[in-house]
Amino acid sequence: MADKTAEIKRGLLAGIKGEKITTVEKKEDVDVDKILDQSGIALAIAALLCAFIGGMRKENRWGIRGALVFGGGTLAFHTLLFGIGIVCSILLIFLIFSFLTGGSLV
Repeated sequence: MADKTAEIKRGLLAGIKGEKITTVEKKEDVDVDKILDQSGIALAIAALLCAFIGGMRKENRWGIRGALVFGGGTLAFHTLLFGIGIVCSILLIFLIFSFLTGGSLV
């Protein structure tokens, strides 16, 4: 908020003085965790697609099953983590509401 206020102030002062208004754009930081998570999901989907294509072409069963196991396992792991996150957030909300209303935890 303070950055936006400072930008407005600089813009007003530059406009009053007749100077050219310059803006400073802030670069967003790269979220490495999000990139790794999305790339893991993309690779799991690619493994499942490779297993499907290999099955259609009558490739070696070991390769097909390996791609299915690793791709499906990775997607199942991400789904499990998402579910655990949802359950923990719901429990946290219940705990906060219980604390705010003065209820007991038992």
